[in-house]
Amino acid sequence: MHTVIFIAVVCLVLAVMGATLVIAFSGSRDVGARVRRRLAERLRALPFYRLLRRRKVDVVRHLEEAPIEALEQELKNCEACPNVRQCDEALGRPEEEEVDYSFCPNEPAIRDIKKRTED
Repeated sequence: MHTVIFIAVVCLVLAVMGATLVIAFSGSRDVGARVRRRLAERLRALPFYRLLRRRKVDVVRHLEEAPIEALEQELKNCEACPNVRQCDEALGRPEEEEVDYSFCPNEPAIRDIKKRTED
């Protein structure tokens, strides 16, 4: 009899824990989606967005797949960039023209993004 009660209590505890995990994970996905939307809005206002598109990076995929911390760092790098003039000049050149992007603090990240998003 005690064994049946014990098993019932354990099953009840497991069910409550499972339901709690489902609720927690669905809530964290919503929060993550909101954070990524805000990051996308910030990105669109920066030269980094045009630079990614010019470099043929799948921006939507990058925003969906990259760790949020990496996205935030890329945006901070662009916002604090001392090379705004060089960036504007590079983005103003014809797309078919070869451009040296080594001035960009996000250049190593862009190379990694391109490797990751090109299938």
